[in-house]
Amino acid sequence: MLNDSEKIIAEQSRFNKQNRPKFGLSSVAIVTHTFATGQAQEFRDYLIEHGHATAFIGLPLYPHNPSRRAEARFFNGGNILKEFLSLPSFGPLLLRLVFDLVFTLFAFIRFRRRFDIFYGANAFNALIGVVLKRTGLVRKVVFNTVDYSPRRYNNSALNALYHWADRMACYKSDQVWNLSPNMQDGRVDNGLDLHRSAPQIEVPIGCRFKGIDRFPLEKIARHTVVYMGHLVEEQGVDLLLNAWPLVIKLVPDAKLEIIGSGFLLTSLKEKAENELPKGGVIFHGFVDSHRDVEKMLARCAIGVAPYPPDPQGFKQYADPGKIKHYMACGLPVITTNVTPAAAKIQEFRSGKVVDYDATALGNAIAELLLDNTTYAQMRENAISFASNHEWSQIFERALNGLN
Repeated sequence: MLNDSEKIIAEQSRFNKQNRPKFGLSSVAIVTHTFATGQAQEFRDYLIEHGHATAFIGLPLYPHNPSRRAEARFFNGGNILKEFLSLPSFGPLLLRLVFDLVFTLFAFIRFRRRFDIFYGANAFNALIGVVLKRTGLVRKVVFNTVDYSPRRYNNSALNALYHWADRMACYKSDQVWNLSPNMQDGRVDNGLDLHRSAPQIEVPIGCRFKGIDRFPLEKIARHTVVYMGHLVEEQGVDLLLNAWPLVIKLVPDAKLEIIGSGFLLTSLKEKAENELPKGGVIFHGFVDSHRDVEKMLARCAIGVAPYPPDPQGFKQYADPGKIKHYMACGLPVITTNVTPAAAKIQEFRSGKVVDYDATALGNAIAELLLDNTTYAQMRENAISFASNHEWSQIFERALNGLN
């Protein structure tokens, strides 16, 4: 007999066989800034798996990418045919944008071929694609919006440049891929003329659902909570530490695991050591292997994403990857009412949505740790929801729409 998760995987396999890609393209160039694995890398892997000639240009995301080196690789038949790195890049933002432009143009000269699609992750990269299209080196340009915010930069001049580039990329590209419908609404509020814009479609964050080994419910650490992500203020991980004393008061054997690194790592460790029971919070740091992260998540019970509210921030327009990653590993999610994903969690009853408040968060975590019936149902709902967000499904729909 198949368990529920195995039934979902079998059904998904049948879906994939019946829904082969119908789009007509042979080569794609991807240009993105790199730090951790994201949609661009998943798109690259998907294209290579399906036999498309694929160029991948990764530009260093300052200050998070310590190498400061750009990379360019050309894949065909699953093999790397061309590969080269840049010298390290330095300097202010505008100088680094010039560096990105020069390196990308240089890479296309080295590739010596035309591409059916240019995928630019962010407006500046998409505009490079527009230039290349005018030279005849690419046929269509996709502008993928990695994030959108009314206040992307505190510097007003840089913020104005960012919004100008975003509008131009919308006007000049052939299609715009948004993580959520809120991105189009935000652009319109900020002056975008929809009549001039390329079609904007929703291409949400996906997950590697089929490749994840989920544990049976009886084999997970039922009272272990996990946070995965960047340890910075805009992710809200400090709220989770503030809520943890209430959690362990209500659930004395509760454990918290934190996967990730960032500016707050040292202060969070000090807080845990000074204010929380010894051994109750485990810091794993940055884990490079995607598979290792999945194994760590799959044995936990609850994933937490406590984003702080910010009317000018980008989270209200985003589709956080960690939420689908949690659910793909079998974890119900507790999050704040900030991102569009919160409404989906409520709709599908795959977790809990709370205010950005330590007491509310602590109570929600404790309730789900102690209520086995509700937990089991939310776990199945989370798995079911993630099964419909396999990366292959998302990319096939997007590419068929582009065609």
